[in-house]
Amino acid sequence: MNDKLRILADGYLEDSLDAVQIQQLESILQSDPVAKRNFVEYTILHGHLGVIAEEFCSVPTPNSVGLIVTKRSASSAWMRSFGLAIAASALVFVLRWPPQPSDRDIADVGYDLQQYPIRTVGYAFPESRSGAVVPIAAGSSGSANFTSQLSSARGVNVSVAYGSRFSFASDQLGLLFAGSAFVSANDANSIYAVEMGDRRLLSYGAQFELTKVDADRAKLDVRMGHVEIQTRLSGPRLRWSFDDASEDDLPISLNGKSSRIDGVVGKGAIEFADIRGTFAEIIGGTEPTVGSGLFAFNGGMTIETIISSRWDAMPGNQDVIFRKEDGPNRILLSFQNDENDYEIPVVESGPVLSFGIYLEGLGYSELDMPLDGKNGRPTVDKIADGKPHLIAATYDSFTGMKAITVDGRICFSHRFPVGHCIQSGGPRPAKIGGWRRTESFSGVIDELAIYDYALSLEEITHHYQLTQQGSSWLPKRSNIGRGWETIETVREGAHVLLGSEGKGRGIN
Repeated sequence: MNDKLRILADGYLEDSLDAVQIQQLESILQSDPVAKRNFVEYTILHGHLGVIAEEFCSVPTPNSVGLIVTKRSASSAWMRSFGLAIAASALVFVLRWPPQPSDRDIADVGYDLQQYPIRTVGYAFPESRSGAVVPIAAGSSGSANFTSQLSSARGVNVSVAYGSRFSFASDQLGLLFAGSAFVSANDANSIYAVEMGDRRLLSYGAQFELTKVDADRAKLDVRMGHVEIQTRLSGPRLRWSFDDASEDDLPISLNGKSSRIDGVVGKGAIEFADIRGTFAEIIGGTEPTVGSGLFAFNGGMTIETIISSRWDAMPGNQDVIFRKEDGPNRILLSFQNDENDYEIPVVESGPVLSFGIYLEGLGYSELDMPLDGKNGRPTVDKIADGKPHLIAATYDSFTGMKAITVDGRICFSHRFPVGHCIQSGGPRPAKIGGWRRTESFSGVIDELAIYDYALSLEEITHHYQLTQQGSSWLPKRSNIGRGWETIETVREGAHVLLGSEGKGRGIN
């Protein structure tokens, strides 16, 4: 949010704008979707703090996580904030940018949203209401129009500077997109990590400040203790080769007309018939809350698989490749031919390959790739020809890029604003080749892998080349619990500039 919009937004919150300023504000919001979104988030933040503070009037227990929020301006009246919560909610309904899951969507699948609570990783303390707390959900992020401090149960404090963009992924992990964050811990066993794409700073009881210089560089100042600079290990979080059930990361249960057959690559694959009740259910990896479990992702993800599809593309017929349905916080990769209700960007109705995820602050949306043969995209006949095709769907919050690749080529993409994390995971089981008793896949699925980051086009292209040679790209083991490797340790008093390659070099 720029200074002009912030001044006008503060005036709106204060109810002090004159007619000319109101006209200026309306003009900005009508002409700039990003400004509109920032304004909505800003007004909701102020109003929401006012409403929730009346409901949470107890200090967190020692096992709680606390987030202390200090507003830049304390001149907004308490009762005005209460009213603005309602006004801001109405504003979201009117503006509708970007589209959120509609009531019809929720009603169609019978959601009881109380079944899908989002994991709480912190609490906000409005400056003017001592003792009141506001829950902060896993994955919460946004432009920091305030200074905030996260205090974890393990004694870690994270101060996020005004004007920064930061996501609280968990009580031990944050994602820094812009600005700076200061991490402080008094306990040598207190662990906290800050990620920036393919780089991570890991602290055991240290004090350090991390500042983004630009998209590719960051400055690290270690005040106390030591900090490990880590680089991401390549490889999926979860993998299923379908060659040997004992080698897969999580077991699967075959339902309906699904069966194991010889692999497209490797020894085995799963064949699905487009018959009601056919799917493979993944056993395990779930937790009671969204933001928890092995299917909880933050800064990015990739679904990559080999399919041999016989989809008929008839209107209303959907062939699910992968789906995890935790209320609106679903993950979806599926062939569809419907009205394309939740697509961003908007596309014409017709056959699509759809990749859906929920982005914090933006809601659930689907990247619907038209299967029309235009601009390098495949037609239905080309992708559902019964031959093997490598499909990869990716999202990267550090670039905002969401994309679908087919056989090593980017065929469709959309760039969202940087800094919106995925909200996923939760209690519902993930499924391959179908969902509930409908939307069964027709064909073969092999070599399914799910990554907790966005694969590069070079990596996907290399995997496609291996597929063409009849070889698997899957490693013998996944990266569960070992996704990072320390490449350098920075000691107390050091000032380091981190480059795009992930390593640091000393600076004066």
